[in-house]
Amino acid sequence: MKNSKGKYDKLLTFFLVIIFIALIATLGPFIYNEIKTELAVKKGLDTFEDTKNDEEELQTEEVNNDVDVAKGTLEEILNELNSEENTQVDEEQSETSASSQVINYNPVGKIEIPKTSVNYPIYGETTKATLESGVAIAYGAGLNQIGNTVIYGHNFRNGKFFSNNKKLKSGDVIYITDLENNRIEYKIYSIYTTTPTDASYMIRDTEGRREISLQTCTDDNSKRLIIWASAD
Repeated sequence: MKNSKGKYDKLLTFFLVIIFIALIATLGPFIYNEIKTELAVKKGLDTFEDTKNDEEELQTEEVNNDVDVAKGTLEEILNELNSEENTQVDEEQSETSASSQVINYNPVGKIEIPKTSVNYPIYGETTKATLESGVAIAYGAGLNQIGNTVIYGHNFRNGKFFSNNKKLKSGDVIYITDLENNRIEYKIYSIYTTTPTDASYMIRDTEGRREISLQTCTDDNSKRLIIWASAD
């Protein structure tokens, strides 16, 4: 009887070890990517805190409203953003690297959306590295400046970056902090979807107000979810 129980215990232990190894093999890459992303975001936020108010250390390019300068034409900007969206896959299949290349970019600000627990650095360039570590300015006047500033973020459908923008409603607030430590509240007043080739939200007239446009893809990647918010 004791021998039978001992064999049963050994067999149970063996199966438990196999199950544990299978779980590690399955969840390991996901956990690894989650940790890398969190570390990259933290590094970006820490860098932002270190660099704001220190103009001599800024390495980002000034963003302006001119259609044909800085990042090229609106068509080129849309093509770049759509290319990022089209190469994006579900979190289960993605290899979100949160690349160390991000250290080559200093954040130009920070975005907070209390309703969706968003708290990310804003970068001045839309690259694979920056978009895996935060969100980025795609076009516009510049953070907390008069005019419209387009802020782009991925929808990885996992709750990170702009994945939960679809949960936002008119009246919800967004906070933008710039390098001069101005923390401005923006209130959402328009939410809609549009085609990947529509650029009208980028160049709209704000009539002297400070506004932002958040852009991300819909869950099925067929359209773009646009959010307008105003500070004035």
